Amino acid sequence: ILRRQPKRDGGNVDLIRTLLDLEPTMLVIARDGERAARIFAKNGGESRVECFNVNHTDWCSYRVIAGGDPLNYAGKSHLSRLTDGTPHSATEWMRATANEGYPNAVVELAQIFWDGRAGDVFLIPRSEWGFKKAKAATHGSIIFDDMRVIMLMAGPAVPHGRFFTIRGNDVYALLID
Repeated sequence: ILRRQPKRDGGNVDLIRTLLDLEPTMLVIARDGERAARIFAKNGGESRVECFNVNHTDWCSYRVIAGGDPLNYAGKSHLSRLTDGTPHSATEWMRATANEGYPNAVVELAQIFWDGRAGDVFLIPRSEWGFKKAKAATHGSIIFDDMRVIMLMAGPAVPHGRFFTIRGNDVYALLID
């Protein structure tokens, strides 16, 4: 319906294209089910993510629907096997995309819409259109510079060792324990 939104005075408007045509917009993400989303890029690229849970493990799939890959995963040899629409574990997505321009985006973008109270559209602005002129950090972006942080933790419930990549969601359980 976002591609053919009825106008008050008759006719339809393509809300996705209208949002993509705005200078600050880099990507438009739209709900495509409870645990699925479509990703639209300015260049006409469109892809779909979908996730489901089996035995407390999230599995997510990603495939390009039209044009170029909005997340720029498909053209990279080490990621191409993940972009054929076959489900892969959330851990596999996180590790494989940790150093990409959109780390763990397949899982993160599907999670935005898991809560039925969330809206139906999520916008990703170009980096120069963030809320701060001199960004130390932002909240809610899927861009590498906004998601990548160094974290040091210590305490009786924190496992010893070095970890490749973790998400804030995974640390949350330790913090509230």
